Amino acid sequence: MWHTKDVQRGKGNHQYNEIKTLYLNVTKAITDTLMEIGMKEILKEETRLADCLKM
Repeated sequence: MWHTKDVQRGKGNHQYNEIKTLYLNVTKAITDTLMEIGMKEILKEETRLADCLKM
């Protein structure tokens, strides 16, 4: 298991990037599904969360 301090020192970056990529892929799939069924309020929240990760 890696911790925030490890990431700051350059350790764990690979795992962090894999998890971030997985989350963004899942978020995209959720977003696409929500757009199809018209749940705009939930879609706004999912978009906000994804934008936070992109920073």
